[in-house]
Amino acid sequence: MASCLANTTALAAPLEATQIKDAAIKACKAKSSLVNPSVLKPSTHFPEPDEVVAVFIQGTKSPPSMKDQAGAELCLYSPQTKTARLAEWDAMARTKNQRLPVKSPGEF
Repeated sequence: MASCLANTTALAAPLEATQIKDAAIKACKAKSSLVNPSVLKPSTHFPEPDEVVAVFIQGTKSPPSMKDQAGAELCLYSPQTKTARLAEWDAMARTKNQRLPVKSPGEF
């Protein structure tokens, strides 16, 4: 009986982590200002010290003046508060003179 309970607990942890990541992706896509946002890379769950899930999102910038340029955002989701915070990744990459790891709009 004890081994059965241990097995259930072991299965619950991965399921909970999957649910947290799914909630993070949903919240980050909803908060994003990009058109047709999608997850560029698998989300990463950092359980300690302050639990947070990082999600890298790509899409097309929405204002017509942006001429459908590809854009990327880094989203940090807090499972405790169920809130998402965004940072424009392409702006951060420009300050570091790094290439953007995003697909062109035709590749979405």
